[in-house]
Amino acid sequence: MHKLSVARPLDTATLLKPVYSAPVLRPIFQVPAGYPSAAQDYMEQELDITNFMLGHRRASVFLFRIGGNSMIEAGIFNDDIIIVDSALEVQDGHIVVASVLGEYTCKYYRKVKNQVWLVPANPEFKPIKITEEMDFSIFGRYDGLIRKTQSRNTKPFKIPTLE
Repeated sequence: MHKLSVARPLDTATLLKPVYSAPVLRPIFQVPAGYPSAAQDYMEQELDITNFMLGHRRASVFLFRIGGNSMIEAGIFNDDIIIVDSALEVQDGHIVVASVLGEYTCKYYRKVKNQVWLVPANPEFKPIKITEEMDFSIFGRYDGLIRKTQSRNTKPFKIPTLE
């Protein structure tokens, strides 16, 4: 088997097991990001968060926790949880979770002149050329992202002073 030589270790994607529960319905309110609107006092609809995030193909949907910074320019950061669907068709340019030499990694899938590459979205990382000797498979296609932008246990936000 061919040894993969990269300047730094592969960023990893760790498979998580989703726990399915009863639908979690939450109201969706329209919030203007510009000037306040007098029409903001009504609820738009209700949202089942689980169905919205995982969709109806739950048997083919998996969650992975990202470990590393190779996809930051695609908006995928260290410790993010990504949604991956193994039933979706993968084409050149899609973001995928692939197994390379027994390790999961998240990269752009590129197929150029019958040559497969896994390409990071960070110039500090090098593309990985897939060879026939490598233990390689595509687990599934990236389909969404779950990110908490701020922990509920953080210090209060300090309001900047205006001049």
